Amino acid sequence: MEIWKKEWQEMDNIDQTSIFYRLSDTTTKVLGDHTGEELVADGVSPILYSRALEELAETNKEESPQQYDAWYSRQRERFETFVEAYRKKLDLPPRHPVLEMFANFKVHEGIAI
Repeated sequence: MEIWKKEWQEMDNIDQTSIFYRLSDTTTKVLGDHTGEELVADGVSPILYSRALEELAETNKEESPQQYDAWYSRQRERFETFVEAYRKKLDLPPRHPVLEMFANFKVHEGIAI
């Protein structure tokens, strides 16, 4: 739970307007061509990244269902590199976590999987 603990504490202390702004900023970054490593370097929150992807997925699926699978595949790869870069930032040992972009995170031994 250590990975998400700081993020959840920050969210508890931020007013709703600030969270909306941060989510909007994160969504803009996710829409760009940033790599997972660049998103970590830009200070993107894993919680807001996950939420931004969820919103973008809904929009993408409605607007272009025929291209959704390709979009999902690209986002999944980038999300995996983001998680690995975030783990490196926190100096966690290498692991191969099960990643589901749009699912609730499971926590095992302090590590979100």
